Amino acid sequence: MAIISIRNLVKSYGKGESKKYIFNGLNLDIESNSFVSILGRSGSGKTTLLNAISTLDNFDSGKIIIDGFNISKLPTKTLNRLRNRYVGFVFQDFNLIEDLSILDNVALPLIINNHSNKVARKLAANALTKVGLNQFLKLKPQELSGGQKQRVAVARAIVNEQKIILCDEPTGALDDYTSMQILKLLKELAEERTIIMVTHDEEYAKKFSDRIIVLSDGDIIYDSDEEKTITNDLEDNTNVKLKKNHFNFKNVFVLANTSFSFHNKYLKRAMNRIINSTIIFLLASFIANLVFKYLAPLFINISYTPIFRALFSNDETPNQIIFGIIYLMLVISFISFIFIFNMVINGRKRETAILKAFGADKSLIIKLYVINTLSYTLNILKKLVIRLFIILVLINSMSSFKLILLADYTTFISNIFTAAINILKGAFSENPAIVTVNFLYFILTFIGIVAFLCLEVLVSAIFMSRENTIRVLARE
Repeated sequence: MAIISIRNLVKSYGKGESKKYIFNGLNLDIESNSFVSILGRSGSGKTTLLNAISTLDNFDSGKIIIDGFNISKLPTKTLNRLRNRYVGFVFQDFNLIEDLSILDNVALPLIINNHSNKVARKLAANALTKVGLNQFLKLKPQELSGGQKQRVAVARAIVNEQKIILCDEPTGALDDYTSMQILKLLKELAEERTIIMVTHDEEYAKKFSDRIIVLSDGDIIYDSDEEKTITNDLEDNTNVKLKKNHFNFKNVFVLANTSFSFHNKYLKRAMNRIINSTIIFLLASFIANLVFKYLAPLFINISYTPIFRALFSNDETPNQIIFGIIYLMLVISFISFIFIFNMVINGRKRETAILKAFGADKSLIIKLYVINTLSYTLNILKKLVIRLFIILVLINSMSSFKLILLADYTTFISNIFTAAINILKGAFSENPAIVTVNFLYFILTFIGIVAFLCLEVLVSAIFMSRENTIRVLARE
């Protein structure tokens, strides 16, 4: 029985006179539990056919029916669920998320399908056992060989009991011995699943495939299953709804931690720069106020000389210049942070494409981006508050340091503790009696920064959700 039926498929690129047809009426049936290899020179339509079957690429007209579901009639959300439960991907470049363990890489389709993290990891461990990697669960992709990475990709393709595995040049980045091992594994899986492999290697195709199809200019010029007849009597389950698993909001947070991370060395440097600049700004403001309050009278004769008056129009100008320089330093730090943050977001295209390939929809991707942004900015706030609080405590208990020399540690600790309490009490005071920061204004400023970053990340998430997933994941 055919698990995939293609009828009168038309697919073209371009418009008007530049319009080029890749397929112009293709008909094809692919049986359940078979290993089918698709061959042909570059531009023959092999990858385009794979993309159309994957439900990730649109076509002009015709039908593609997967296990009775006419995918051209399904809404996007249903297509995402169909792809999550029916289709697994094995790419030439593996497309694993580098900052995740291989266990979490394999668990990804299950978490997208709203399995709990515990269940997803258990099933992922079982899938990795099937491909012979149960001893490497905690390792990350960069610690594995090419063959092991491809085995992880195969485990991810079968973990959700997907019935169809699409392989785009799965041995292209492997040596001959490792390629044979991967193909033997795929051959074993074909006893319970349908394997569709695009390849240039005719020898491998003949050795492992049940069926070989050769394409040329969008037409089938050779099919080893010549007796296969194409009929129009197709089962259509389009009206049968794919059951949606109960939404688990906790999974959004799990995915946010097991999908992509904004933490890289350049962003950390920028984050530290903005934190340090903020602290320097606050300290410099405090020192400037002390200078102008207590030391300015000592320089009154200098400040009223003709030269000084020629440079500065009023008594507040020196103060304004100092604050202007500090503000400029803070603004430059913030701009550098925003710039690097944006670069890091746009560097997550591959991870976003992986999520889409395994069933994540646009709304889920947007949620993940926003949660990652909020968690990162809260991390900035935490580090800033801790450093600032320590500095303020030290400033407000400066006179107690002599107690260390007198070995009066009890009184010293008591004074430090008292200073900390006073800073907390004065944080929201209009006229605090101690050196402090008005945290109300500070929090409002921080909320503004977070809102700006969330707006930026929303735009990026929306644009990335429209990216051509296959193009991002395929070898350039």
